[in-house]
Amino acid sequence: MTNSTIPRLSNSTLPYGPSWTFSPSFTLSVQISAILMNGSVLTLFVRSPSLLTPFTIYVMNLFLANLSCAILFYTIELVSGLYSYWWRGHAACTYYNYTNWIFNAAMCNAHALIALNRLWAVTFPVSYQLYHRKRFALGLCAAMWIYLHACLLPGIIQDALWYRLPEETNGCLVNTSAQQKYAWAMQIIVYDIPEALVLLTYPVICYKTWKRRRANNVQPSGANRGRLNCRNPGTAPSGTAALSEGGTISRTGRRTRKVNHGFLSLTLMTLTVLICYSPGQTYFTLLLIFSIDIPNMYPITSAMNALIIVLDPIWFVLAVTDLRNAFRRTYCG
Repeated sequence: MTNSTIPRLSNSTLPYGPSWTFSPSFTLSVQISAILMNGSVLTLFVRSPSLLTPFTIYVMNLFLANLSCAILFYTIELVSGLYSYWWRGHAACTYYNYTNWIFNAAMCNAHALIALNRLWAVTFPVSYQLYHRKRFALGLCAAMWIYLHACLLPGIIQDALWYRLPEETNGCLVNTSAQQKYAWAMQIIVYDIPEALVLLTYPVICYKTWKRRRANNVQPSGANRGRLNCRNPGTAPSGTAALSEGGTISRTGRRTRKVNHGFLSLTLMTLTVLICYSPGQTYFTLLLIFSIDIPNMYPITSAMNALIIVLDPIWFVLAVTDLRNAFRRTYCG
């Protein structure tokens, strides 16, 4: 769980002017970059409906979470970083905590949905092809948002009504000490477990993908290959894929390319989660559950956590060929 770290100051020492230090300058850079990158990629899905597949619905869900975080959370985070005291009162603090908790959790869980989708695709490919449709993907993404609100809203509301310390002297912080067991549970369920799913499913997906590639590389015998080449693709039985000149099934080739693109995007996403998310979640888990505060760790983890909303769209554009081609046609002439 992320929280702002506005210093506690007495009313007599409040400096009322904004201060453009490194932190708000970095926040502004991340916000602008994230809005441009996530917004431009989401625009591609609106302009080119053919890009919308069951898998890319999960990617869109991630980009929507990133864009919402950049616009709704980082705007108020930027202004709060300019001042060393909370400046807008109780209601604005509640809104700040809501956007902080919900959208950071949404980004974390959206990564987990993508990882679980890839795990399903390579582990149970038959059921994946039969049952994985756009409606199913949309339902899962909607369920994720409902689930996060059901988990996190009670803590935010209780903090606003009963537990929050005065913002004027303590800053805009959720008083997790007053809801300690709840804070522990949410840190583990909403943040730690989804991150663990991304990291732990990756080796399984690697193994399954390697096995599939090995199986696809096995060529048919010479006699079988000759029989395959003699068949006219136009006379293939109904319900079967046409055969290429080399005797391979073209539909299988297309499916293999899609799996490879999904695996590459998952690889880049997993590396980003490992490098950018893991230090922050480790820090907050140690802080909330074990009361271990690693000195000077918070600003580092906050900066790394912010970078992920910029890197996500870059990785997916680079990894998914159709998305990359659409991006090039639309924005590069």
